[in-house]
Amino acid sequence: MKARYRIVFIGMLVIVLAVIRFYERSLFYDPLINFFKSSDYLNDKIPAFKAGLLILNTIFRYTLNSIISIGIIAIAFIDRNIVK
Repeated sequence: MKARYRIVFIGMLVIVLAVIRFYERSLFYDPLINFFKSSDYLNDKIPAFKAGLLILNTIFRYTLNSIISIGIIAIAFIDRNIVK
């Protein structure tokens, strides 16, 4: 793969990571985001949440971000001897 195409593809994957981060509130179920962004979270009670749904969404978010990140690394270091 030519270096030009590798750089463009890496840039697109970085943009995908940024889009996931930007839309995380609408893509994933996580009621704790707003809780920890509040200024008085140390004194407030944790909001009610569905633990199973939260765990599944956290696993999905982690897996999605990991696949994209590994893709970036794989494209950046096509020579497998560098990674070993």
